[in-house]
Amino acid sequence: MKLCRFTKRNVHNDLSTMSIFSPILFLLVSILMACRSFIHTIDLSFNPETKSATLNGIPLGKILNPFHELGPDAFADPPQLIRSRKFQAEVHHVTTKDNYILTLHRIVNPLVPKNLRPKLKPVLLQHGLFTSSFNFLLSSDANNDRPRFDPRDLVRTRPLNVYTPHPPFSWQKFLEYSNDYIWSRLYLTQPTDRWFAPNMSESLGFEMANQGYDVWLGNARGSTYSLNHTKYDYRSDWRYWDFSFHEIGIYDTPAQIDYILKLRKRKSLAFLGHSQGNLGMFILQSFHPEWKDKVKPFIAMAPIAFIPNVYHGTVRVLIKLIESTVITTTQLNRVLKGRIFPKDPTTGRALDLVCLPKWTTQLCNIALSMITGDNPARTNSTLLPILAHHIPEGTSILNILHFGQMVESGQFQAFNFGPRENLRRYGQLSAPFYPIRNIKSPDIAFVIGRTDPLSTARNVELTKSMLSVPLMDFYVISDPFWGHADYMYATGAGRLANAHMIGLMDRYRLVDM
Repeated sequence: MKLCRFTKRNVHNDLSTMSIFSPILFLLVSILMACRSFIHTIDLSFNPETKSATLNGIPLGKILNPFHELGPDAFADPPQLIRSRKFQAEVHHVTTKDNYILTLHRIVNPLVPKNLRPKLKPVLLQHGLFTSSFNFLLSSDANNDRPRFDPRDLVRTRPLNVYTPHPPFSWQKFLEYSNDYIWSRLYLTQPTDRWFAPNMSESLGFEMANQGYDVWLGNARGSTYSLNHTKYDYRSDWRYWDFSFHEIGIYDTPAQIDYILKLRKRKSLAFLGHSQGNLGMFILQSFHPEWKDKVKPFIAMAPIAFIPNVYHGTVRVLIKLIESTVITTTQLNRVLKGRIFPKDPTTGRALDLVCLPKWTTQLCNIALSMITGDNPARTNSTLLPILAHHIPEGTSILNILHFGQMVESGQFQAFNFGPRENLRRYGQLSAPFYPIRNIKSPDIAFVIGRTDPLSTARNVELTKSMLSVPLMDFYVISDPFWGHADYMYATGAGRLANAHMIGLMDRYRLVDM
């Protein structure tokens, strides 16, 4: 009996011990099996041709390299990048009424037959502050952004899902679609048709060329590709830099549009402007409402007009000095040489120190997010080192001060040079307000993000309320953390933004044929 009780107790203890250690044993066995499977997938070999070791076909030096590898995109200009994607590139030069020479880049889809090219609706993409035409090409995929063409696109006036198959299922897309639905049900964003949206390129320029549009990329004065003037040398003459976005709206925007319409023999084109790009169009149509007939539609990404309560730091000090006539804009231009944040080797090397090493890329990402309100989770880390080689693209000091004045005053008005200079330039002591209520176009659409620090929901609503006509469309990006530059740099921009904007343009595809 004693032996029996002893055996029973031992069996009970053994079973208890096994019940505790069984999960641990199972976990250890699983780890060993996984390691065994992983080891079998490793192919470490030596390539006699390159005389280097490879791991699964990838050079070992590339894997161990602490820096991001910079491809040709980092050093290409827009025409070179366009040609690298197998499209054709054209470079056009436009002279404004005040003698600035601007550069237009054109994307030509070689798959579109020449006899059909006159039917393509022209579209002008205008960049924002500190960028250039490269902005609409930067996020292109070297492997997937290749020419394609469907003749049905030339007469498509319906949503894109009509001719595009349903995208393949993936858990990542399922979660994103679920996120869209939840946020829209909470009335924080508006519902989208992304269930049917095609897998579009993140690059708006290349995607539009593949959707049957004649794509033109504008470059504002003072940016890298529009630095020429018939009289002034931008490198040595401060008078070249005596401009702000006022002149971009009054001279640059109409000059580029008229050039395209004359060349294409069309009555209207589509205009998509990001930030400063759409600000110029607001200024143009405020003074010349008749331009509504030449621009159909006008799509404003991150619309800018009224921008109160935006942090602008030390710019405020310079604004106060100018308004109190302690310093004039002429003196400021002569001292600082008129230009700010140009694209040059010094700036490039400084940004490389932060964005090129793999261990500091996240700092570069965080800095970009703090400035533009972008979603760091959507930023392509491999794109950041390339981006650092193409921004900032430069502008004038007066342009920055003009933005600062608009923030300071909360008004949409011309540059305040101080009473004496205002009287000389405008015929009045104060800077005039832009007559935004003069805009009569029924073809304006706003596309906004929820975390944009400049084009905030409050600022956009103020701009919207000042228009005398209702908007054709008001679209809120479904990602609740969409920032100011996500339209160009974010992963998912194709489905979240580009699909909707191209859908809006399709409504006007056959206008003025």
